[in-house]
Amino acid sequence: MRRLIAEDRVAFKATHNTTPRIITYLHEMDSEVQTSVITRSGQRSVEVITDILGKGAFKNPKDHELLASLFNLVTWGDKDAVILDPYAGSGTTAHAVLALNAEDNGNRRFILVESGDPTNKMVLRNRYTSEITAERVRRVITGKWADGQHHPPHDTGFHFYRAHEQITKSAIMASTRESLADIILQVVEEESNRIDCRVEGHTYLIGRTRLGYGIALVWQATRGKKDEQILSWEILEKVLDEAESAGVTRPVHIYATANTAPIADDLYKFHQIPNSILARLDILNGDGESEE
Repeated sequence: MRRLIAEDRVAFKATHNTTPRIITYLHEMDSEVQTSVITRSGQRSVEVITDILGKGAFKNPKDHELLASLFNLVTWGDKDAVILDPYAGSGTTAHAVLALNAEDNGNRRFILVESGDPTNKMVLRNRYTSEITAERVRRVITGKWADGQHHPPHDTGFHFYRAHEQITKSAIMASTRESLADIILQVVEEESNRIDCRVEGHTYLIGRTRLGYGIALVWQATRGKKDEQILSWEILEKVLDEAESAGVTRPVHIYATANTAPIADDLYKFHQIPNSILARLDILNGDGESEE
């Protein structure tokens, strides 16, 4: 410590009431200090996406080199980090992760989520992920870019999953009990996870929230009978009996198309199908219809 003080490498506050700190100069650091403002031309990212997918394939792409630098910064250089991008666009995040792994032999993984352009102006929404997002990842991995130049391939791969249909009012109303239960347990209050909160073996009870409250669904297998999707007094009694036998906490969250049972906030909370589900997913507009 005396040597460091003699070399003027220890910083003391004026009052000497705080912990002194070692002075480290920029030229002594292994990496540069990231500034709070980054200035970088967007032309490079446009050129890259053009080389990969062709001219005009995607507007305003992000810069994969800049993202790679930021990912490495925020993960403290963790070579096993998992990077999630819920708005994947053209797949720049995947490109950045692949480039980082190639640079330092890392084992980082990426998770991309993309629902496509709802305006259908660039590419039809049902073709967006396959022709832009996933296609970019494929070409970066294989090295087969649209420009025909040599690009080193990456010794890796990825899984591409597509949702079979959008969650809309009509899709919800056409659901089977099992598929509707899956949707509800994904969006139920307190952010329950369907794998951890599912309750089996009951006619109405389907799960519990993280805080232990019951979750029930009035949606029988026999289709065409609307009364079997309505919460009545008789069904409410059965739901409460199931809740008691399963040891879940009241009030029970009950999902049904309508409610004719007496209101009792201490016993249950009613959630109307499909609007309550659409609202939880933030895809319900003012007239009660879901956005396509």
